[in-house]
Amino acid sequence: MRGLTSFVWAASLLWCTWLVAGEEPTVESLSAAVGGPDQAAAVVAIDALDKLGPHAKAAVPALVQALGHADEAVRWHAARTLSAIGLDAQDAVPGLIKALDDSAAKVQAYAAFALGSIGKRPSRPWRN
Repeated sequence: MRGLTSFVWAASLLWCTWLVAGEEPTVESLSAAVGGPDQAAAVVAIDALDKLGPHAKAAVPALVQALGHADEAVRWHAARTLSAIGLDAQDAVPGLIKALDDSAAKVQAYAAFALGSIGKRPSRPWRN
């Protein structure tokens, strides 16, 4: 339960920060949160980028760095989001290939899925 509480707290804090600033989160601000020190905030930001699909292509460098994060959840969320970006995540291929040797099976599985998603049209409908 501690992990869920931390996740909810980070999500609330991250969104409230943007609300107080009077801004909606952007791909750039979400990318910055991915590389931040808070693991739970990184996962929240990665999940928000996942919802953007191909529109989050500017986040690919941050997501590639997240593939090497110490926390397993950050790594598999990053791999999953790269699969949602699809064709525009081609720069992530070397990092995803490396993630196939990750110690966590979930990271390996999402990395394989992401590699399969890069190079073909996305199967999910995305908002324009």
